[in-house]
Amino acid sequence: MYFSTQTVLTILLILVVALVAYAIGHSVGALRTRRSIDSQSSSELAKVTSERESSGTSSDKQPRFAVVYNPTKPEAQEIIAAAQTEARNSRWAQPLIIPSDEEDGGVAAARRAVDEGVDLIIAAGGDGTVRAVAHVIADTDVALGLVPIGTGNLLARNTGLFFENPEWSIKIAMYGHDRHIDVIRTRTSPQAEPDTSVVMTGMGYDAAVMETVSPELKERIGWLAYVEAGSRQLTGNRTKVKMKFDDKPVQSYSIRSVLGANAGRVQAGLELLPGSRPDDGLINVLVTTPKNIAQWASVLLAVVGRRKRGLATEIVTCSSVTIEAEEELALQLDGDFAGMSDYFEMRVVHAALTLRTPTPNQRRQMRSAQWNLPG
Repeated sequence: MYFSTQTVLTILLILVVALVAYAIGHSVGALRTRRSIDSQSSSELAKVTSERESSGTSSDKQPRFAVVYNPTKPEAQEIIAAAQTEARNSRWAQPLIIPSDEEDGGVAAARRAVDEGVDLIIAAGGDGTVRAVAHVIADTDVALGLVPIGTGNLLARNTGLFFENPEWSIKIAMYGHDRHIDVIRTRTSPQAEPDTSVVMTGMGYDAAVMETVSPELKERIGWLAYVEAGSRQLTGNRTKVKMKFDDKPVQSYSIRSVLGANAGRVQAGLELLPGSRPDDGLINVLVTTPKNIAQWASVLLAVVGRRKRGLATEIVTCSSVTIEAEEELALQLDGDFAGMSDYFEMRVVHAALTLRTPTPNQRRQMRSAQWNLPG
């Protein structure tokens, strides 16, 4: 099928307009929810507890949580104060407050919290902070709570935990329901130490976008900065790779990108990999092979149409995949650039991470706050 340059630009413009419209709608709804929640009295907020606290189960050990936070975020001090206040008003010990380090994104902070014997780590930051904490506490008894304050907030968006008010997020983390979700362990060589992704990891085009996005532009316009960076990466050569899915025979592709997803939703509600679930023990792998701008339009149509196979796309469901490329390609983990390599391995670890999610009582309270708006 032939696409003129004007047609391609029109399709891309429609997508950008749709994404902007969705973002505006989401922001207005979030603002109304924030105003509604902030208007509630402290006694009403105190109702947002779960069966975990109201059951009256006794224990000699006073539970304790840590807050691992990104100190560059302006909301950090508000979140810390809210966590300390909630701990004072509950049966929990005062929290351990640890800033993340720019060098490792929060890995050392999370390890310190685990060494201190905490029951819960609340990751207050963006996808990098969440991933660093998850890397440490996967396959342990320590639970993960989220206070999303980044640009992407991918795990929060995919698990219904994207809330504007930090008090709600903290209460959910402290008193919520445990949901066991998968992680993706990655390697950049057969002998390398594994790294971790909780939502999406990729090789090629999407990783190159993460590498070249402007931090200043991202600060000004948020996730739309990725659209700008992506438009600059559309032209380029394909790379020959060999891919092995589970125990199946090796397959050859000429790719622009390989994206492995534990969950498929990104910003603005766009679902890149439909049917992806963070607790099914599987990875959905999106392989894109466009030769030119016109075929990028077919990739867009396949994604929007939620198709598993298109002219330049294929989605493969597996529990592991190994990629060997003819040249080094960019890598990304949950939206963070992760270097260059000609080898990349993804392997799902089923139910490795305990994530705190809202209880039915908390959901009822939040639903009431959202819709019973002040006049």
